[in-house]
Amino acid sequence: MFSKSSAYFILVALVIHSALDPGVMGAASNKAKKKAARIVGGNANFVRNFPYIAQLYRNGNFICAGTVISQRHILTAAHCVMNDNVPSALTVVAGAGRLGDAGTSSRVSKIIRPRNFSLQNMENDAAVLRTARPLVGRNIRRIRLCNADLRQGMVMRVSGWGARSENRPAPSRRLRVIKVPVVARATCSSQYNGVTTLTNTMFCAAKRGKDSCFGDSGGPAVRNGRVCGIVSFGNGCARTNYPGVYTDVTRMRSFINQGLAQ
Repeated sequence: MFSKSSAYFILVALVIHSALDPGVMGAASNKAKKKAARIVGGNANFVRNFPYIAQLYRNGNFICAGTVISQRHILTAAHCVMNDNVPSALTVVAGAGRLGDAGTSSRVSKIIRPRNFSLQNMENDAAVLRTARPLVGRNIRRIRLCNADLRQGMVMRVSGWGARSENRPAPSRRLRVIKVPVVARATCSSQYNGVTTLTNTMFCAAKRGKDSCFGDSGGPAVRNGRVCGIVSFGNGCARTNYPGVYTDVTRMRSFINQGLAQ
């Protein structure tokens, strides 16, 4: 079972270094490996259609995606920044459709993580980043938080710069998007039995041949103009019977709103 940070792998039971060094990443159980997420089976798109998505860099290296939820706040996955103690080492870029393109950038001034984030099973995998300056400009717009429970069959739009294949873990330079329906909790729990335990802060979404993957961690899953999920982890990418797993924004609203107040 692997988290879906930028092309990083980590063996089960080791600490997730969510993009600390090109090479290691993830989290997990002793029976499987968690893989970081990327967009598999997606279509290239333009940032103007996804003005809320952002890129997250550590010391100049792309590590994860994020979501603009205010001019000064980015929502991402906790595992992306769990070992970051120097906020200014992180930079957010918004309004850029390709990796490396100029957009509006800002150093991070504060990292807000839930105290009860679990590396063991990725519970409460959410973080809020406060930027040193406002993220304003062309193709940048904040998105509202989801405020309703999700149901089986609801379709999510997932976007990011993650790898396009599990066997080719390099990020995609172009922004890509997929549409995936929510999978019933009982079904997903059964499919992940023996790999990890799904909690009520997670939901699953999948469609044959489509999934998030390495480099998509922290990115948004959107429905009806609201961010409802955060790309978290999966067992491989687009593998049959292993849906992508997302942090449920509705279940994390209290924490996220606390972050927005800082």
